[in-house]
Amino acid sequence: PLYNLKENGFIDLDIVNANKFGFISPVDIKKLIRPNTKMIVLNQASNVVGSIQPIKDIGAICKNNDILFVLDTAQGAGVLDINFKDFNLNALAFTGHKSLFGPQGIGGFIIDDKLNNICKPYTLGGTGSLSHSLFQPDFLPDKFESGTINMPGIVGLTEGIKFINDEGINT
Repeated sequence: PLYNLKENGFIDLDIVNANKFGFISPVDIKKLIRPNTKMIVLNQASNVVGSIQPIKDIGAICKNNDILFVLDTAQGAGVLDINFKDFNLNALAFTGHKSLFGPQGIGGFIIDDKLNNICKPYTLGGTGSLSHSLFQPDFLPDKFESGTINMPGIVGLTEGIKFINDEGINT
Protein backbone atom coordinates (compact mmCIF):
# COMPACT_ATOMS: atom_id res chain seq x y z
CA PRO A 1 0.00 0.00 0.00
CA LEU A 2 2.79 2.50 0.78
CA TYR A 3 4.51 2.00 -2.56
CA ASN A 4 1.18 2.45 -4.34
CA LEU A 5 0.56 5.70 -2.45
CA LYS A 6 4.01 6.90 -3.50
CA GLU A 7 3.48 5.92 -7.14
CA ASN A 8 0.19 7.83 -7.17
CA GLY A 9 1.81 10.97 -5.72
CA PHE A 10 0.15 10.91 -2.31
CA ILE A 11 3.27 10.43 -0.17
CA ASP A 12 7.04 10.61 -0.25
CA LEU A 13 8.57 7.26 0.63
CA ASP A 14 12.10 6.37 1.65
CA ILE A 15 13.12 2.74 2.07
CA VAL A 16 15.92 1.92 4.48
CA ASN A 17 18.01 -0.94 3.18
CA ALA A 18 18.89 -3.77 5.51
CA ASN A 19 22.46 -4.96 5.84
CA LYS A 20 23.54 -8.33 4.40
CA PHE A 21 22.17 -10.07 7.52
CA GLY A 22 18.74 -8.46 7.19
CA PHE A 23 19.04 -5.87 9.95
CA ILE A 24 17.90 -2.26 9.74
CA SER A 25 20.22 0.22 11.45
CA PRO A 26 18.60 2.86 13.67
CA VAL A 27 21.43 5.18 12.53
CA ASP A 28 20.30 4.73 8.91
CA ILE A 29 16.74 5.54 9.92
CA LYS A 30 17.89 8.73 11.67
CA LYS A 31 19.75 9.80 8.52
CA LEU A 32 16.55 9.70 6.46
CA ILE A 33 14.39 11.71 8.85
CA ARG A 34 13.40 15.04 7.32
CA PRO A 35 11.28 17.88 8.74
CA ASN A 36 8.25 16.48 6.89
CA THR A 37 8.70 12.85 8.05
CA LYS A 38 5.37 11.77 9.52
CA MET A 39 5.58 8.02 9.98
CA ILE A 40 7.94 5.05 10.11
CA VAL A 41 6.54 1.66 9.13
CA LEU A 42 8.67 -1.37 9.90
CA ASN A 43 8.53 -5.15 9.84
CA GLN A 44 9.37 -6.59 13.24
CA ALA A 45 11.06 -9.70 11.87
CA SER A 46 11.91 -11.42 8.60
CA ASN A 47 10.69 -14.87 7.71
CA VAL A 48 13.29 -14.96 4.92
CA VAL A 49 16.56 -14.37 6.79
CA GLY A 50 15.41 -14.53 10.41
CA SER A 51 16.42 -11.03 11.44
CA ILE A 52 14.62 -9.33 14.32
CA GLN A 53 14.75 -5.56 14.14
CA PRO A 54 15.77 -3.28 17.06
CA ILE A 55 12.20 -2.14 17.62
CA LYS A 56 12.75 -0.43 20.96
CA ASP A 57 15.59 1.70 19.56
CA ILE A 58 13.59 2.68 16.49
CA GLY A 59 10.55 3.43 18.65
CA ALA A 60 12.68 5.79 20.76
CA ILE A 61 13.80 7.59 17.60
CA CYS A 62 10.17 8.01 16.56
CA LYS A 63 9.14 9.31 19.98
CA ASN A 64 12.05 11.77 20.16
CA ASN A 65 11.20 13.13 16.70
CA ASP A 66 7.38 13.12 17.08
CA ILE A 67 7.03 10.58 14.27
CA LEU A 68 4.26 7.99 14.18
CA PHE A 69 5.50 4.39 14.45
CA VAL A 70 3.63 1.49 12.84
CA LEU A 71 4.91 -2.05 13.35
CA ASP A 72 4.07 -5.03 11.14
CA THR A 73 4.30 -8.10 13.38
CA ALA A 74 3.17 -10.68 10.81
CA GLN A 75 6.30 -12.75 11.44
CA GLY A 76 6.73 -12.02 15.15
CA ALA A 77 3.30 -12.05 16.77
CA GLY A 78 3.02 -15.19 18.85
CA VAL A 79 6.76 -15.91 18.99
CA LEU A 80 8.33 -12.60 20.04
CA ASP A 81 7.46 -10.40 22.98
CA ILE A 82 5.70 -7.23 21.91
CA ASN A 83 5.04 -4.30 24.23
CA PHE A 84 3.02 -1.55 22.58
CA LYS A 85 3.97 1.09 25.16
CA ASP A 86 7.65 0.15 25.60
CA PHE A 87 8.15 0.14 21.82
CA ASN A 88 6.48 3.60 21.52
CA LEU A 89 4.06 2.23 18.94
CA ASN A 90 1.13 4.11 17.47
CA ALA A 91 -0.13 1.07 15.59
CA LEU A 92 0.58 -2.63 15.33
CA ALA A 93 -0.63 -4.90 12.53
CA PHE A 94 -0.67 -8.68 12.76
CA THR A 95 -1.88 -11.70 10.88
CA GLY A 96 -3.66 -14.41 12.80
CA HIS A 97 -2.90 -17.47 10.72
CA LYS A 98 0.83 -17.74 11.40
CA SER A 99 2.20 -18.01 14.93
CA LEU A 100 -1.04 -16.91 16.58
CA PHE A 101 -2.64 -20.18 15.38
CA GLY A 102 -5.78 -18.54 14.01
CA PRO A 103 -7.47 -19.45 10.73
CA GLN A 104 -6.52 -17.88 7.42
CA GLY A 105 -8.24 -14.59 6.70
CA ILE A 106 -8.01 -13.16 10.20
CA GLY A 107 -5.70 -10.48 11.48
CA GLY A 108 -5.81 -7.27 13.38
CA PHE A 109 -4.67 -3.73 13.78
CA ILE A 110 -4.11 -2.14 17.18
CA ILE A 111 -4.14 1.64 17.05
CA ASP A 112 -3.59 4.35 19.66
CA ASP A 113 -5.72 7.45 20.14
CA LYS A 114 -3.24 9.75 18.40
CA LEU A 115 -3.33 7.79 15.14
CA ASN A 116 -7.03 6.97 15.46
CA ASN A 117 -7.83 10.69 15.57
CA ILE A 118 -6.21 11.30 12.19
CA CYS A 119 -7.13 8.06 10.39
CA LYS A 120 -10.26 7.62 8.35
CA PRO A 121 -11.73 4.24 7.39
CA TYR A 122 -10.73 3.08 3.91
CA THR A 123 -13.90 1.01 3.48
CA LEU A 124 -17.36 2.25 4.38
CA GLY A 125 -20.80 0.70 4.70
CA GLY A 126 -22.46 -2.37 6.07
CA THR A 127 -21.76 -1.54 9.69
CA GLY A 128 -22.76 -4.40 11.93
CA SER A 129 -23.06 -2.39 15.13
CA LEU A 130 -25.16 0.46 13.73
CA SER A 131 -27.06 -1.16 10.87
CA HIS A 132 -29.82 1.44 11.22
CA SER A 133 -27.39 4.30 10.56
CA LEU A 134 -26.40 5.66 7.18
CA PHE A 135 -23.00 6.64 8.54
CA GLN A 136 -19.93 4.71 9.59
CA PRO A 137 -19.46 4.74 13.38
CA ASP A 138 -16.66 6.99 14.62
CA PHE A 139 -15.70 4.84 17.63
CA LEU A 140 -13.33 1.89 17.86
CA PRO A 141 -13.30 -0.81 16.74
CA ASP A 142 -16.43 -0.22 14.67
CA LYS A 143 -14.87 2.75 12.86
CA PHE A 144 -12.68 0.34 10.87
CA GLU A 145 -15.08 -2.63 10.62
CA SER A 146 -17.33 -2.62 7.57
CA GLY A 147 -19.49 -5.49 6.45
CA THR A 148 -20.07 -8.73 8.26
CA ILE A 149 -17.60 -9.40 11.04
CA ASN A 150 -15.58 -12.62 10.63
CA MET A 151 -16.82 -14.24 13.84
CA PRO A 152 -15.45 -17.74 13.05
CA GLY A 153 -12.05 -16.14 12.44
CA ILE A 154 -12.24 -14.13 15.66
CA VAL A 155 -13.17 -17.24 17.67
CA GLY A 156 -10.35 -19.23 16.05
CA LEU A 157 -7.83 -16.46 16.71
CA THR A 158 -9.01 -16.15 20.31
CA GLU A 159 -8.44 -19.87 20.84
CA GLY A 160 -4.98 -19.63 19.27
CA ILE A 161 -4.04 -16.80 21.60
CA LYS A 162 -5.42 -18.73 24.59
CA PHE A 163 -3.19 -21.64 23.57
CA ILE A 164 -0.13 -19.36 23.48
CA ASN A 165 -1.03 -17.86 26.85
CA ASP A 166 -1.45 -21.35 28.35
CA GLU A 167 1.70 -22.85 26.81
CA GLY A 168 3.93 -19.78 26.83
CA ILE A 169 5.50 -17.80 24.03
CA ASN A 170 8.83 -19.67 24.16
CA THR A 171 7.55 -23.23 23.64
